[in-house]
Formats: sequence, structure tokens, C-alpha cells
Amino acid sequence: MMHDVIIICEDSFWKDIYFIIECINKKCLKYNVIGLICNESNFGMIETTERIPLLGTINSWNPISDEYYVMGIRNPYNKEYAAKTMMSKGCAFCTLVAPWMIKHGDIQYGEGCILAGYSIKPMARIGNFVTLYGTMLDVPQIDDFCTLEVFSNVTNAKIKKRVYIESHAVVMDHVEVEDDVLIKSGSIVLNRIKKGSKVAGNPARKIRR
Repeated sequence: MMHDVIIICEDSFWKDIYFIIECINKKCLKYNVIGLICNESNFGMIETTERIPLLGTINSWNPISDEYYVMGIRNPYNKEYAAKTMMSKGCAFCTLVAPWMIKHGDIQYGEGCILAGYSIKPMARIGNFVTLYGTMLDVPQIDDFCTLEVFSNVTNAKIKKRVYIESHAVVMDHVEVEDDVLIKSGSIVLNRIKKGSKVAGNPARKIRR
């Protein structure tokens, strides 16, 4: 059975989401993308196609019962706002699992995730609205609204809410990253990162809070 889905977006990342959906549909037809919605501030700035139009905004959208939604926002704060706004209207979110991702045994994940990493080891625990794109995970715990970009690598670590890990960053074993942290590209995180910090470098050091 195919589901009609709408991608919630803020930039061109929706095209990556659409590519994941196309790859899933090649194996088994699951999703029919009918369009996009975005924040008011981005309306009219999203590059669309004739096939995938921009339908409206998050605040003004009135969902119908048989629609599903896919989270195409990477910024953790904007992602949380969009998710809570849409869920308050009764919207249901799909979790996309890319067909190229290797799942090594049992993993747990929540609602509204984009799981398009390369490899996830057994016993990983992933919260709601987590975006993994080109990522490798080794038994981590990742809480709600986090985003891990391409070629980032998280080992046996604990990642709290609304953490953004940019490309080519590494979080080492048994490290805890607290809420609202930004880890810049290429950083190597060896020690606990306090809430609200922005870090960079090897080893990663705080730039500012």
C-alpha cells in the first residue's frame, strides 16, 4: 500500500529526502510525494519542480487524515518547531530507512527519523526526528531532534537533544554531548561537551556558548 506524503523543508535538502524515497520505492512502492510545505520565512525561496510543488506553510497547513509527513529539516531547532506544530494538528510522520544502510542487528528508532547512514551497529538507540545522513554509528544513544551530517562518526557515545554534528566530525567512545551543542566539521570530540556549546578542532574545544 502506498502512502501520500508531504516533505517538510526549509532548503534544498528536500531533494536528498526525495532521492531516498525514490530509492525505497525502487525496492517496494511505499510513498507518493505530493508536495512540500515550509516555514513562512522560507516560502517562495524553495526551489521546486513541476512534479513536487510547494503547497503551503507549516502554520497555515490543514492536514487531512490519510496524509503522512516526512521531516526534511536539518536545523534541530527548526525541526523541533515544525514537528511540534504539525503534531499538534494530528499529523503522523514516517521514518525513512534508506535501502543502502546496513543495520547490524537490533536497533531502536523513533518517529520522523531520516536514517540514511552507512552503518548502524547493534543496540543503537535513536530518538524521534533524528537525521542521519551518510553517518556511521557504533552503539550510540542519540536523543530527539539531532542531526548528523555526512561522514560524521559516532562511536559508543551519548548524544543529548538538539545536537548538530557537522560533516567529518568524530565523537569518541563514552563521551557525553549535552543538549543544544554544535560540533563543527572535522572536529574530534574526546571529552564531555557541556550544554549549549559550540566546539571545533582536534581535540574539540569550545568556541562559544
